[in-house]
Amino acid sequence: MDYDQDTLAWIIAIDSCFFLHILHSYLVQDETTDRRLLDNTIVTRDIMMLENQLPFVLLKEIRKSLQVSPNSNDQGEEDDIELISMLFQLCEAQSPVKFSIDKTNKCRYRRPLHLLDMMYHMIVNVPGPAVSGCLENGPIQVVPTYAEFRNSSTPSSSSFSTDNEDPDVAHNNLETLLDLVETIGPKRTQRFLSPVKFVSKQNSEHDEIEIPSVSHLWRYAKVQCKPFIGSIQEIKFVEEEATLYLPVMNLNTSSEVIMRNLVAYEAAMCKSTLKFARYVNLMNGIIDTAEDVKLLKQNGVIKGALTDGEIADQFNGMQRCYAGSDHKSNIEVAVEKVNKFYGKKLLIRTVRGLKKNLYASWKCLALVSTGALLLVLGLQTFCDFYECTKLWNFHQGSS
Repeated sequence: MDYDQDTLAWIIAIDSCFFLHILHSYLVQDETTDRRLLDNTIVTRDIMMLENQLPFVLLKEIRKSLQVSPNSNDQGEEDDIELISMLFQLCEAQSPVKFSIDKTNKCRYRRPLHLLDMMYHMIVNVPGPAVSGCLENGPIQVVPTYAEFRNSSTPSSSSFSTDNEDPDVAHNNLETLLDLVETIGPKRTQRFLSPVKFVSKQNSEHDEIEIPSVSHLWRYAKVQCKPFIGSIQEIKFVEEEATLYLPVMNLNTSSEVIMRNLVAYEAAMCKSTLKFARYVNLMNGIIDTAEDVKLLKQNGVIKGALTDGEIADQFNGMQRCYAGSDHKSNIEVAVEKVNKFYGKKLLIRTVRGLKKNLYASWKCLALVSTGALLLVLGLQTFCDFYECTKLWNFHQGSS
């Protein structure tokens, strides 16, 4: 860092004082509370950024230094509880996922690393550092994007592919062949190949988890989504009820930033299961349009002042997170059950049968088209080299 120690100390001190003021405003809300501070979207986004997190131990020391009379060692425990209560109030107000806390175990979330760490553990409902000992200590690693893992990852059993051959592999092989032809062919080859390459890339990108949208689940399989308040580890699909149980979400203009930073924090801490990333993938998969959001609102799964379109845009703007693991989470189990239940419907089986036949026809068509294209390019190269136009004019003149 370019800052000297005194400058950095001043920055941390001022930021911490401002943050403590915000926390106190959440804890004590009366007629003197400035609502403009609590409702300021820019401030909320700033304090939830992963890179802006102020350590709990630092906040505790600064808060102690601001008090008129220093606390004794016996009051240190009470200071922790009061500061944790402040953090909890802010998490409860700003968390995109409504969580429940075990009142009988108040020590469950004691001494978090920082604000974002507390919100993460509240949502995922796993023991914090005070219970589990400590979080993994290691260098922060850059987690590759989903696109980097797509070709190397093993397809899940919930895949919608109806052929033994992976469609992505077939498309990639075709694209590789077209790229090769474009490289070795004449300069005008690109003009002929552009339409073919455009068609070959259709439906080759899968940026969402493979699960039908909310509207499709209801329209074609009568599967509904019902809300609960609790951990994302309680997400499940009950086949007898044809119901997918999802935690209640309260979304506002800051929710997307908060969710992105929760995913980044989970990855930065080298979590092995990436539970929150799996949850974001699930919501991204079942929400495609404003109609999906409308159904979730009607069932009480999503709340908030944002419009249906704004919420749909939030999730559609978040690409699928890489959440690979040897362990199968409850979310993956729920997705597999939903896909299996959905796939049993007569209409869905019929459509998939048609798609399978069309896909087989497409492979034949692609092969024939590629062969014809190679033939045309070969003739074009031959004519360019031997000047077929002059030879044709010569034969016409002779006749």
